[in-house]
Amino acid sequence: MHINATPTGISDPRRHNRRLELFFCTVVVPAFLLAVLWIPLRAAGLGASADFIQFYAAGKIVASGQGGKLYDANLQSDIQRQVAPNVEAILFNHPPFEALFYAPLAHFRYPIAFAIWTSLNLSFLGLVFFLLRDYGPPFGLAERLLLLATAFYPVLAALIQGQDSLWILLAYLVAFLVFRRGRDFPAGMLLGFALIKPQLVLPFAFLVMLRGRWRFMAGLVSSALILTLISTLIAGPSVVIHYPCMLLQMNDSGHAATFHLFPETMPNLRGLLTLLLGSAAPPSALNLSIGIFSIALLFWAGRQLAWKRAFELSFALALVATLLVSFHLLVHDLSLLIIPAFLLLSRLNVYERKWSQSKILRVAPLALLFTVFLVMQFFGRRDFGIAAIAPLFLVLSLSATLRSNSVVQL
Repeated sequence: MHINATPTGISDPRRHNRRLELFFCTVVVPAFLLAVLWIPLRAAGLGASADFIQFYAAGKIVASGQGGKLYDANLQSDIQRQVAPNVEAILFNHPPFEALFYAPLAHFRYPIAFAIWTSLNLSFLGLVFFLLRDYGPPFGLAERLLLLATAFYPVLAALIQGQDSLWILLAYLVAFLVFRRGRDFPAGMLLGFALIKPQLVLPFAFLVMLRGRWRFMAGLVSSALILTLISTLIAGPSVVIHYPCMLLQMNDSGHAATFHLFPETMPNLRGLLTLLLGSAAPPSALNLSIGIFSIALLFWAGRQLAWKRAFELSFALALVATLLVSFHLLVHDLSLLIIPAFLLLSRLNVYERKWSQSKILRVAPLALLFTVFLVMQFFGRRDFGIAAIAPLFLVLSLSATLRSNSVVQL
């Protein structure tokens, strides 16, 4: 029989404190950060090229009842020029259902909408750390600095650009927490919210499928079907049917610049191989190399995973591998590395508290990521494909930790 330790009529102080922490993490701290950072964010985010303008234009199109013209380049460009003449036009290419979330923001002036969206992004980030606060023992200074090093440039890029990567980060984290409890179907459904960028979900789903987690896949497919239905209601069946073709055409040489797709700026395998082979290999050979390396990495990662023995590290490895093989990845998308970095640091903080040479080598990729971006920022470089070296080393680090005899479920 369950006995309630709290007398009737008396609130549980622990629950009250949790609510207060949640309020501070998602409302008070984001409001404070927005006030402190608004002037530089406004100067950068509302400057010559901010990604948020595409979301704002998509929201206006949907709010005006023109969902069937959501991907009309001329209509998008006209709206963007009207609301922000100094901002470079960027075409919206995300699934139609995402535009529905921006429709309410379209009723505000562009700077106000940007401020609201930035506040929401900060709240997403605050909620991420709130949900992680009770996971394992508290971090020391070294772990906190390493986590900050991992998050700094990707999160800053997401905030400045008004991107949606922190939305995906939150979806992955909530899915992880539910998946960890053995609730595969709802975990898959929750991860469906990250399908605003399918390339950041499908490789992960493939790795889960390799281990036969079919209930997870059923949840993800169910979520995808619901979102497809919503997209159909917003934009019409013809737009939804032709959407995959549009994604394929984006990477053609004639359309890449229109969608601001420059492979050498992508911190993934595609970006790294483009930097290494792009000037020497023809496009067909380059794409073949990217495909071969991506498939090899996926199957190698699949063989390393041990969901029952070390769920957290397996989840982390699958997520990093997903980022590396995703065909389209930008700096702000690396904010998802917060989860693998946190899980690796938590595991080491519990079972390897002393800073041995092995432990230093395994956390070195987190510091390397910050160092690479810092150096590139100093020299004004944008060929971020070189930054893929850090996630590659992180994959090896997670694999080594998975293979260690001391792996224990957290």
